[in-house]
Amino acid sequence: MITCATVVQSFMTIVSCPAQGITSGCGTVYSYHYGARHYKKIHQAFLGVFLLYGIYIGFLWIGV
Repeated sequence: MITCATVVQSFMTIVSCPAQGITSGCGTVYSYHYGARHYKKIHQAFLGVFLLYGIYIGFLWIGV
């Protein structure tokens, strides 16, 4: 049971760390455009990050 939990936790770390970097790395983009009141660009950035994250997770699910 402990071995199984260790393997699952290691896999989830490998999966979630790059995804967390993708999403948290865009905080400056969001804050810059929010301060400049470019709401359309915030929406475009969010959509781009959402699609990139979805593609990344999709490739991981296909690989498993």
